[in-house]
Amino acid sequence: SRDTARMDRIMKAFESHCADSRLPQTFGAKLTASGFQIDRVSAFPIVNTDWSTENYSSMMMEFVKSYLVGTGTVPSDELDDWISEQKMLAANGEYFFMTTRVVFETRK
Repeated sequence: SRDTARMDRIMKAFESHCADSRLPQTFGAKLTASGFQIDRVSAFPIVNTDWSTENYSSMMMEFVKSYLVGTGTVPSDELDDWISEQKMLAANGEYFFMTTRVVFETRK
């Protein structure tokens, strides 16, 4: 996003959608403390470099918007502007989205 302040507000507000938004950073220690042996930790990245209604990122942005409008933490028009900006960035070849899923393989 070119509007980093808006992006930061939206991402900070969205953190409340899960109990621990930084769980992967502490999960290994929590598993070990609970008696699990960690056999492997791997990452599953999701990367989108263009805008499509079928992409993970565009679906996530609609989910983020719906969630934040429901909580009242970010105004709907600000979220619309944010999504419009992403589409504009894509039209200019500047769109980039990445998230990573972390998988812990364990045994007890």
